[in-house]
Amino acid sequence: MVKFFSLIAAFITLASEAALLTNASPVNSEVVARADGQHHGQATFFFQNGGTGACGQKHSDNDFIVALETTEYANGAHCGKTIAITDSNSGKTVNGVIADECPGCGAKNNIDLSVGLFTQFESESVGVFPVVWVFVD
Repeated sequence: MVKFFSLIAAFITLASEAALLTNASPVNSEVVARADGQHHGQATFFFQNGGTGACGQKHSDNDFIVALETTEYANGAHCGKTIAITDSNSGKTVNGVIADECPGCGAKNNIDLSVGLFTQFESESVGVFPVVWVFVD
């Protein structure tokens, strides 16, 4: 008889926990994305034009460099770090090195790619495409 009541108590506990899970609020997908390190945004491209980037180095248009939106750039905290960029449309992934700031990128997770890096994914005529990116170092 004791085993019977123990089983009933266990069943009631499981049923109560299942009800709590069923009535739980939906998870905010942006929070989940940030928790696993993914940044969902848009990629555009820029030309170096022989200038020095915000991280203090000159690069050619063919170098695989990235400019982060000002908030994410964080006063240069990520200069020199590598990110893996994935084209959300094609699934293709290419790495780029953070070398500049993009005050005109708009949203926090948007990135600006050197034209050489951008054309690894899309032609210049596309102009913008959706990306997911993560820090790799």
